Amino acid sequence: MKNVILTVLQGFNSIRSVKIFIMQFVLVSLCFSSCKRGDEEPPVLSLSILDGNTNYNYNETISFSVSATDNEGIESLVVLVLSSNGSSVLDSKNFSTGNSGNYSSQAGIEHNNRYLNSGTYLLKAIASDGENETVAFREVYLYALPKAIERIFLFQSIDEANMRIDSLNLNGNSSIAQTLDIGLDVAACNSFDATILIGGREFEGLTSLDPYSMNVMANLPTPANQSLDYFNDILYDEDAKDHFLSTRDGLIRVVSGDAVLKNTLSSSPFIPGKMALYEDYLLVLEKSVNGFENRISTFNRNTGALLQSTFLNFEPQAILAQSSSGNNEIWLVGNQDESAISRVFNVVLNTVYDPNGILELNNSSAIIWAEILPDGRPVISQANGTFVYSSDFSGTGIQIGNTASQIVLEPLNGLIFLVEEGQVIVVNATTLNAIQSFPTLSGLRQLSVLYNK
Repeated sequence: MKNVILTVLQGFNSIRSVKIFIMQFVLVSLCFSSCKRGDEEPPVLSLSILDGNTNYNYNETISFSVSATDNEGIESLVVLVLSSNGSSVLDSKNFSTGNSGNYSSQAGIEHNNRYLNSGTYLLKAIASDGENETVAFREVYLYALPKAIERIFLFQSIDEANMRIDSLNLNGNSSIAQTLDIGLDVAACNSFDATILIGGREFEGLTSLDPYSMNVMANLPTPANQSLDYFNDILYDEDAKDHFLSTRDGLIRVVSGDAVLKNTLSSSPFIPGKMALYEDYLLVLEKSVNGFENRISTFNRNTGALLQSTFLNFEPQAILAQSSSGNNEIWLVGNQDESAISRVFNVVLNTVYDPNGILELNNSSAIIWAEILPDGRPVISQANGTFVYSSDFSGTGIQIGNTASQIVLEPLNGLIFLVEEGQVIVVNATTLNAIQSFPTLSGLRQLSVLYNK
């Protein structure tokens, strides 16, 4: 009996030995297979710029010569233009090599990126034989598209449910671009997206338009039927390429040019009005629901987080977000007992005060709108006219027009647009002389400049 058991166990051991042998054979075979020598020769690649020029303006072409050889054949060959972070900034050039062992070509990549910043970029060629890859680089300097006025749009209310868009030209011409069944509260151009964004009363939503065809691109529903004047202000952020919109429901919406809601900020229980951007901050003038209290709130420009709020003992009308001393201080202008006043607001310390030696505005006339020129001089529309004051807000100011419901600065050409009753006046910011005028309809009007990027 013991011999029978021993024989059976020996049989099991033999079977197990066979299995182990088979497994070892398979493993050795796999090892030999994986260790088999493949194509170890990478492609030989050459990249050169044809004319030797390495600086390119917008609409110019980067002309180059590229060649690649390989013992197994070139499977793919591509040339790109990359930024410092490795992202492609222009259209790449892919070549049909036909798996040739010796391939060369001359080609070009056009600098057609309207939003590219001036700087050094890499012209990069990549050749692959399917197993090995070779790269070659050349540095090029690409200049940004020079900023220029594309069009100037004047948005005007025909009635509460309809509006007209006029296209203004500085050669003296104006033409009706479109009449739309959209009420008008606010409107602005988004140069990055090449769109127009309109917020209108009696129309439940924000509308995005193509500024060339005037076709509706998108719509963002909002509860606009809560008020005839639902949208209070619209502010374009040139860095983020988005719009901030303050509304009667106590919210500030961050909206892209194609009417996509990206973020929502809350001012409740106060109602947000005029806004300004200063460094990393969004500054908002707010009024209580009963209209008796005023405050200024500071939000994080990027996250939308509320940082601080301060009550004001006057009625602010505008934030002139240019540092008056380099210490995070900006000007607030507004009204007190129907008289125009100016104050300084410290963004970090959240204080409002009268700076020493700064006089109150010498016109006992309420402020309607205000902007600040690049040189620090404020342009202020008041009930008795529009004035340019000195940078310290002293004196009586120089009158440049009648009372304006909106002031738009165009710094590229040094222009001031005054949207007055019955006309738009174009003023040279240096000489302060009027150089052009356009007739307008009665009622609400908004002006916005569309740049080429």
